[in-house]
Amino acid sequence: MEVVIGKETLIVEEQNFDPPLGGVDFQFEFDKGFLETQQQLQDQERLNPVLNPQLTRWMFGSQNSFWHSGRAKAFWIKGEGQLILFSSPSMQFKNSRCVYFGFFSCRNRASISHQLFARAEEWARGQKANCLLGPINMKTLFDYRLRTSLFSESRFWGEPQNPEYFVHLLQDSGLKICQNYFTDFIEHLEPIRAQARRRLPEALAQSLGIQIRTFNFDLFVSQKSQILKLVNDLFASNSAFLEINETEFGILYSEKTMAGLCRDTSFLLYDSQNNLIGLCMSFPHPQDSKCLLIKTIGIRESHRLAGRSFVACLQYIFCQSQAYDRIAFCLMTDDNLAHRLSRKYCTQSRSYALFAKEFD
Repeated sequence: MEVVIGKETLIVEEQNFDPPLGGVDFQFEFDKGFLETQQQLQDQERLNPVLNPQLTRWMFGSQNSFWHSGRAKAFWIKGEGQLILFSSPSMQFKNSRCVYFGFFSCRNRASISHQLFARAEEWARGQKANCLLGPINMKTLFDYRLRTSLFSESRFWGEPQNPEYFVHLLQDSGLKICQNYFTDFIEHLEPIRAQARRRLPEALAQSLGIQIRTFNFDLFVSQKSQILKLVNDLFASNSAFLEINETEFGILYSEKTMAGLCRDTSFLLYDSQNNLIGLCMSFPHPQDSKCLLIKTIGIRESHRLAGRSFVACLQYIFCQSQAYDRIAFCLMTDDNLAHRLSRKYCTQSRSYALFAKEFD
């Protein structure tokens, strides 16, 4: 499709990703123009690569269960901008059908993003959707969200990295923030640790027999199916969450990834009947070995005990983190209990967001 922008005539190109019928093996290959646009944006705008070749090949092949009921479409303007849309019956926002947009990259030109999102909305309407939601690279299991502050800070695993103008491009294209997320960095840990050491025994006693077991790869392997069920249950109510299957879980939490866990502060939680009820996964910051990243922490709602068990876990983390000078509670929603507690003490907070555009 040709579009006229000022004195320029540009072409919005597209590629459909429609899985073949019959359950045959397939592998989608990206159009050369899409890949060339990615490379140009990466080289000239110094943007991060849109595609991770190894992971993307798995995502866009028959081994990915998304394609059992899902389909996708890419739009790009050569050398200027690109995005991919994802549609599946399970994608919902505010109880309405939505389409995710992801793999977004663009020059700092609002006219280009306007054209991309105009085509995106048109396609989403054709999918009987009432909303665009993203950036989400197919599922929240993979990269999603935009950073909305402190854009020059180095990224850690799972953290969005994007230029500030991406935020303005989405807003100029009619999208609004629908969910905020935060990473809170806490320094000056000794007073907090001293308080935690005093209060931890009482907190554990009030948690009705909860047991904390140090997390390691052997424990992960033996409890993998239970951990997967727990993760799906814990995050089922999160914005844009789609259930994770065993294959995807193995990709996300590979042996290499799990080998990087901080053994002192990563743990599983069990109740008095030895049922798995919670977990905490933490990692040293890849660029700062004195900074601990709390990546995932969650407890089944039935065992939160009005927040007492959660507070006990936080106190345990502070007591066990003597090797670190800073602790970061990562990528939390604004109503997350860890964020409500950590923001009282944090010395730096980074913010991120999902964006949505609703239509009739």
